[in-house]
Amino acid sequence: YFDGWDNDATVMGAGDMEFVAQWLAIEYYVEFYDAEGEIIYEDVLFWGNEIAADVVENPTKEGFEFKYWTVNGNAVELPVTIDASVVTEGSNTIAFEPFFSIVGYDIIYMVDGKMHKTETYEYGAAITILADPVKEGYTFSGWDKTLPATMPAEDITVSGTFTVNQYDALFYVDNNLVATVPTNFGETPVAPDAATAEAVKPGYTFVKWT
Repeated sequence: YFDGWDNDATVMGAGDMEFVAQWLAIEYYVEFYDAEGEIIYEDVLFWGNEIAADVVENPTKEGFEFKYWTVNGNAVELPVTIDASVVTEGSNTIAFEPFFSIVGYDIIYMVDGKMHKTETYEYGAAITILADPVKEGYTFSGWDKTLPATMPAEDITVSGTFTVNQYDALFYVDNNLVATVPTNFGETPVAPDAATAEAVKPGYTFVKWT
């Protein structure tokens, strides 16, 4: 900034007089902020000085990814020179603030050791619980963990299994129940032998079950 003239004369003498302008360099207070608005780096620089790319580590914020620095809301890429691109007229403070983008995380649903479905949520988003899968002849065990109400800053894997259903095979002779055989879905019931059937109906030879 202008700091006056080098000649203190106030009255013109009998001859030419020279006046040379005097200038002082403006100090700029450089400040870098973290996600919570706290200063993590500061320095005093002058017009034309360069701020190096590695002058400060990129800040972190749970569930978000650092993208770039901003000055007065404008994106700034480091390294940057102290000039009109970052200096605000009437201020000698240059504040660098971080810009973050929200991150998505996955909920991975596993059934019987195989991936059933994957859903992606942004950090902090409300989670909708997946309906239990359905499989004919089987009962689902339920998921092995309770999901939180909102998405945390990490992937989540939940697992469940199917258990085969068991049904009764009922064997009759002339409307008389002679055997009840519990049998897993998809398997062949073990039928009673001929002697069991013939004992209910004397005088007849058992042929087969129908």
